[in-house]
Amino acid sequence: MRQFRIPCKVAAGTFQENNSLNMSPVKLVLYNAVQKARSAKRRASKDALIIGADTVVVSGGTVLGKPVTAKRALKMLKAIRGKTVKVISGVAVYNTKTGKLYKAYDTAWVKMKHYSGAQINRYIATGEPLDRAGAFAVQEKGAALVASIKGDLNTVIGMPMKKLLMLLKKAGA
Repeated sequence: MRQFRIPCKVAAGTFQENNSLNMSPVKLVLYNAVQKARSAKRRASKDALIIGADTVVVSGGTVLGKPVTAKRALKMLKAIRGKTVKVISGVAVYNTKTGKLYKAYDTAWVKMKHYSGAQINRYIATGEPLDRAGAFAVQEKGAALVASIKGDLNTVIGMPMKKLLMLLKKAGA
């Protein structure tokens, strides 16, 4: 948000995403983004635009959310090693004044390197992959695991800025 000089306040919501819901990855990230935005409305002013976002990594038709444990992170990172994964980020903007909701998503592809088991273990030891969709953060230490990106880097990071800017404009910002 700072990159685009958009003033904002963080108002954490209470919604916890559930990636086991029986819906397509696109519907899932949009659902999660909408629920996150709606759950923060109690903490926002009566004339605010609330943003919610969610990201998943899809590999071989399987949705990879946040691993939460080192064991799960190890399994995810081994499963995507050397593969190209799809990253889908959804964003929702809720206008508290009008009650209108706007949502969109973007997709990017990430080619993972053929990293070693030792590299995986070192990365997991940092704790970084535990709270990241697909168990990697391309903008941080996880960049060492990535060979290339096709699409918008911001989508891979988890905030599809082009889509967000479009939604903010529609919402009256």
